[in-house]
Amino acid sequence: MYLKQSINNISNFYLSYKCIYLFTKKDILIKYDDKNIWKKNIDTQHLLFEHKNSIFIYTNYKKIEKLNSLNAKLIKKIEEDIFPIETIEDKLWVETSINNEYRVSSVTLDDFEVVNHTSIGNKRVKKIIHNTFLSKNDTDINCYYLDTGKEVWSFNFQQYTKQINNHLISNELLVINNLLFLSFANSSLNATGSIIINTDTGKVHKEIPSLKGFLYNNNNKEVIATSGIFNNIQTLSIFNLDTEECKTITLNTIFPANNWSIKHQSSAIHNNKLYLAIQQGETLIASILAVLDLKTNKIIDYYELLKDPKKISNEDNWYHIDKIKVNDSMIAVLTAGGTLHIFEKEETDLI
Repeated sequence: MYLKQSINNISNFYLSYKCIYLFTKKDILIKYDDKNIWKKNIDTQHLLFEHKNSIFIYTNYKKIEKLNSLNAKLIKKIEEDIFPIETIEDKLWVETSINNEYRVSSVTLDDFEVVNHTSIGNKRVKKIIHNTFLSKNDTDINCYYLDTGKEVWSFNFQQYTKQINNHLISNELLVINNLLFLSFANSSLNATGSIIINTDTGKVHKEIPSLKGFLYNNNNKEVIATSGIFNNIQTLSIFNLDTEECKTITLNTIFPANNWSIKHQSSAIHNNKLYLAIQQGETLIASILAVLDLKTNKIIDYYELLKDPKKISNEDNWYHIDKIKVNDSMIAVLTAGGTLHIFEKEETDLI
């Protein structure tokens, strides 16, 4: 990979298949592909997704707007207050509320109409799975039917672990097919392993003590976990969904420097490669973008982001990586302060 361009004063971005949508600090949305294609004044920092020739914007006023991606013209707007959940095929699933009573609904992307309201009381939706949805609180995960809101099953993960101080590492729920993966840490923030829940029954399908840390979905074939540092060791675990076997790699042995550690929340996965934000030493500044090949379990490339490349590498000269997004040809990295670094993949990166 090589650094193609850096753009300042960016507060957020959305990387599509072919271009980047940039949100500036001056509330302007820009469609960018080597040059500015169009600009639009906007009251949000959230682009939900792109579908056909449309983009869907979530405004600061809890409205969703459908814009023409070719010229940024407004096609249609949903006037209800809405909270988006996720997109599945040609539908966007959303929550709406009236007097603190929530409803789950779907929005057809082509017609852009809200349909299929189901009252769900004070429950909040975390994940849609076929004809059910998952809700989560501090102790339980519950499954309900989408059409009636009736409970299918309930799972108390704190009671299951028998350690009240165990907690979920991430607020997000990773579901692949009909399997829900939950990763835990103890009160000392050390990863303690994962369990798999069958989403049809709510029963524990498997315990995986070696699958420790932040979880990533690799092409619906593997679940990847990166741990924090425990006893000076940081690990990468790979759980194969076909064989249900888990192997663990000590990252200290494959990192080029012994003072590297992962900033987990900023990592991204794409086509069997894990894109990592790397911290150096005792600092919490993640200034290195590294690429780990999940087929060979080796670091195949890395780049140190320096504010002034002509000066030496030190804390004062390091950018801090906040966010990484990857598509088939580009890697986009947003650093603290609002600089977006656009990397072009080289031919070997595309394999």
